[in-house]
Amino acid sequence: MPPKTAYREFDDAFKGELLGEMEASTSTGNPCMRCGKDTHGHINECTENFKQTWKGNGKFKAETKMDVEEWFKDQRARIIKERIQPEAENPAESGVQTVETPIAVDTPTSSASGNTSDTPAKNRKTIETDNVGLVEYKNHTLPVQEIPDDIREEDLPKVETELVGSSASSDELNVISNYVKVLEVPSQLHTYALTFWRPSLDPLKSGARVELTKRLELERAFEAMEKADTLGFNKSKKAWATDFRSLWCESALQGPVAGDTEWDTTVFDCQLLDGRTSKGVYATVKESNVLRDIKKVLGKEHISDSNDYIRALNAYVAQCVRNYNKDSAVSITQLGANKFYLDRGFKDMFDRKNKSLGLRTVRGYYMSIRPGASDLLLNVNVATTAFLPPVRVSELLGLLSQDTVEKMLRGKRVRLAYRRRDFEDNKNAGFSINDELPRTKVFQQFGLAASKQTFFTVLGKDKTSKGRVDPNDRGTSFLRYFQGINVRMPGETENDLRCVNVGKRIKSPRSGNLVDMREQSKDGAQWIPACLLEILPYQPMTGQMSPEQTTEMLNHALHLPAKNAGLIDQEGLRILGLKPPSGAGSNEQLVHNGFQLDSKLIRFAAKKLSLPRLVYKQKAADDTTDSVPEINEQRASWNLQDVAFTNPGALNNLHVFSMYNHYKPLQGSTVVNIRRDFVRQLKAHRVVATAGYVGPQERGDDELEAELEHWFSLCQKDDCTVVLLSKKNFDIYAKIKRVGDFLGHHTICAIENKIKDGKPNEIGGFCWQHFSNMALKVNLKLGGDNHWLNDDDLNEVLVGELRNNTMILGSDVTHPGHGAKIGYPSIACVVGTVDAKFMSYRGSMRLQAGGQEQIDEANLCSMIMERLETWKSNNNERLPTTILFYRDGVSESQFAAVEKLEIPQIKEAYKKAGGKPDQLRVCFLVVSKRHHTRFYAADKEASYKSKGKINGNVKAGLLVDDIVTAPKPTNFFLQSHCAIKGTARSAHYYVLRNDTNISEANLKQLTMMLCYTFGRSTTGVSYATPAYVADRLCDRGRSYIRLWAENEYAKPVFTYKKYYGADGTERKATDKEILDEKNAMVKKFLHSPVWGDNYEDDPNMPQRLNPWHPNLDDGMFWM
Repeated sequence: MPPKTAYREFDDAFKGELLGEMEASTSTGNPCMRCGKDTHGHINECTENFKQTWKGNGKFKAETKMDVEEWFKDQRARIIKERIQPEAENPAESGVQTVETPIAVDTPTSSASGNTSDTPAKNRKTIETDNVGLVEYKNHTLPVQEIPDDIREEDLPKVETELVGSSASSDELNVISNYVKVLEVPSQLHTYALTFWRPSLDPLKSGARVELTKRLELERAFEAMEKADTLGFNKSKKAWATDFRSLWCESALQGPVAGDTEWDTTVFDCQLLDGRTSKGVYATVKESNVLRDIKKVLGKEHISDSNDYIRALNAYVAQCVRNYNKDSAVSITQLGANKFYLDRGFKDMFDRKNKSLGLRTVRGYYMSIRPGASDLLLNVNVATTAFLPPVRVSELLGLLSQDTVEKMLRGKRVRLAYRRRDFEDNKNAGFSINDELPRTKVFQQFGLAASKQTFFTVLGKDKTSKGRVDPNDRGTSFLRYFQGINVRMPGETENDLRCVNVGKRIKSPRSGNLVDMREQSKDGAQWIPACLLEILPYQPMTGQMSPEQTTEMLNHALHLPAKNAGLIDQEGLRILGLKPPSGAGSNEQLVHNGFQLDSKLIRFAAKKLSLPRLVYKQKAADDTTDSVPEINEQRASWNLQDVAFTNPGALNNLHVFSMYNHYKPLQGSTVVNIRRDFVRQLKAHRVVATAGYVGPQERGDDELEAELEHWFSLCQKDDCTVVLLSKKNFDIYAKIKRVGDFLGHHTICAIENKIKDGKPNEIGGFCWQHFSNMALKVNLKLGGDNHWLNDDDLNEVLVGELRNNTMILGSDVTHPGHGAKIGYPSIACVVGTVDAKFMSYRGSMRLQAGGQEQIDEANLCSMIMERLETWKSNNNERLPTTILFYRDGVSESQFAAVEKLEIPQIKEAYKKAGGKPDQLRVCFLVVSKRHHTRFYAADKEASYKSKGKINGNVKAGLLVDDIVTAPKPTNFFLQSHCAIKGTARSAHYYVLRNDTNISEANLKQLTMMLCYTFGRSTTGVSYATPAYVADRLCDRGRSYIRLWAENEYAKPVFTYKKYYGADGTERKATDKEILDEKNAMVKKFLHSPVWGDNYEDDPNMPQRLNPWHPNLDDGMFWM
């Protein structure tokens, strides 16, 4: 054996030597410093050698080779750009070259493609192809399926119901809920994990497996396996269900050898996403566990222990829905595990001026098995989602801005509309490049116009090498290329000819620099004019919608109870086969799979909590008596007429800043009048205020931050600036809040149509009400209280000294959205009360790894410590002995993790704050808003009138703690508010721990009372204020990073590392490796300009872990 190479560290000295070799015009004649071989010329030509000599022949330690390669690529790109070296790695090569052009010719999109994924590219031979260049659009339009005419829009629901339990007594309410009873389910289910794969075709990777990972691939693979009957389903007629990654069966599967718990199926053919048929696909079947006594377990176990059972039963329900509608010729689209959309139940979205908003809403239904207090139930709800319209990309560009369309379409499937020249190897494989599957591509990003977007011939490209760009190729514009293959463009506008990348995502896609475009070709970009790409149907919108789109979406999605229940009764239960249309059969597969369901929504008796009593002060300054507003029972609301705030703050100066780009031109006197009237209204509520500056925006929006910084430099502490806008604008709002908060100045954004010139500022007038609502926010920012709960009521639920020794905390975590920028962190917040009035909160904010469900333990501990210290400073330097904690944003599957990781941090923080943990009592509740349980009034007594008609919603104060609640832990639904639109959604509270002296009944009543302490509202809100306030603080954190997140090139820019196995091949990163990378990104982000100058975590400096200015610490500035 040859002696092992003496490895050198990859230090600065070695980098200098290597760089010298790279910049040399020819080989030095010495062994290559990169791979250790001398069998090739220049160092830039050793890509293949480097890959093959990972373990031993190179000069670097194996564990550093990844870093070496990343450095090498960066330096080589610079050397080429500076023209120190030519583009080609081996310009001296001659003879036949493998040639690829970055046109969408036949690039497989399958993660397990057989011909180009892990084998070198081949010199492909074209064949005679009919109608090359012909543009063929698909007609994806279906006739709209309207909502049945006999479904009521208003009044009480007109549906069949089944009474559960006894009828309501005089102090109870009769309600209907969107559940049907589940009478029978399978008694046990065997669970198997499925992995689909094919053998690698790479001769260097003998025995390696290539897994199929994409959702559409998994569906096709499972269907192919079922067709081949490799598991014997057709012979045994066994009942089964799948989500394509797992498989459930009532009886055990039999592997090739009796007793096997893991085995590979026999081989089967499968057509992959690129259109090719792989002759060698397998599935590995691995038994996971057996779910026994399903109905019994779901009837008594903790909800966090029921997830595997619910998932299995939901898979059966989903399978029944898919098969029943396929047999009934009803076209549906399934999203996720249990949402089903009627492909014909769509409605296009338009704004008030009848201009298309570029989206359509599609009507669908959510279905899930749920454990009730005593019975299994099936929850069915209306689910309306925004989908992309099946139009050309160029058409969408005609409706919306390019940036908006790019965000909407990123990662979505599009169809090539023109015919391409085919290849001989495709014909031999039994398919055509012009079949529908090979036409499907994935939208990445927009580029330049087709006349400017240029491509270059790529030589020798394969999966593991970027290849070489032909140094003799001067480039070809895409317009010229498509003209050369006789493609007749259906349009020649700027939108029609805007190029779209459907290959690999690249940097700087809109650079007109030829050097950059050569790199784009090398990096795998594939450009197609927008008019030749159709958006494939049945794809949901996953990005953030504009304010106009959101408004229209809600108009389509929100239904009053009569319509909501009617849709479920007539359509939702029908697609499950429980209420088939006349002449059609019921869903026999439900019975075959061991299910028996009722077909009527349930009706039962529910409790009613009284609305809390509130306290204000009299308006007259010399009157110290209380003012008790009357709460309108039908609307759960009250007004501010003739009342003053209970604890008014002191505002220094009130300024008005009007934005000329976002507020219609106003006369100076009008802005002055706005300032005058607002000051007058603040004083009417006893908030001290002085009229300050009035000024217009003088620079463009690009310089807004600098202009605001100058504006705030003229302001003093406890000043407040009102910023006038014409309409909602998320980006402008984010700039205003970020600059104001980081510099320590209060801001309020006011919309033009809420404050109109000429409107009287008189009691009951338009502006009076709006200015009073704005005054609520100002007083909260100043640390004041707008109203209080009645003392007697509080003392009744928090008996004796309990009230004065109780602190209430709320927390929430907000996560990156779909397709978010790499490095986007999750934002965690904790808020806490400061006194026994439970009205005013102070807050803490931290960043953590994006997508991490639990609040980081160190972060949670430090935030609770901050809240305890603030409570202590407001309560004679003593700590509370009871803490009520309302946690928002936790799914049922995470309850166990919260109990294990988060709840202990409360006592840990208490200990660090100087308290004795054994003396602290904790009540910890999780608040859930994202559920699908709905309640409707069953009779007029339970509802109220709106616009002269029965609304159908239940009055505020509805409490449901039976029938539809889980067996464990203690949980209840509370509808504390009146729905402004649509059907009210109650909050669902789970009590994960309660070792306090607060009884269950008092806890429910206190939770109801807390829903009436949201200081900026004159209504009861839909869930407990501590959680709501924490949610609002998380939203403020999102504003701080919004502009960075919306610009993919804004610094810091993060990328994930590549990981390699022992054989040098790239591998998938582990969960721990990804988490470690995300944590490193967060650390870098915290010290970047994006997070401002107020953050300081150096242990040798005074620490400040919140990003806003200390001037704002003593109030609810984010409200």
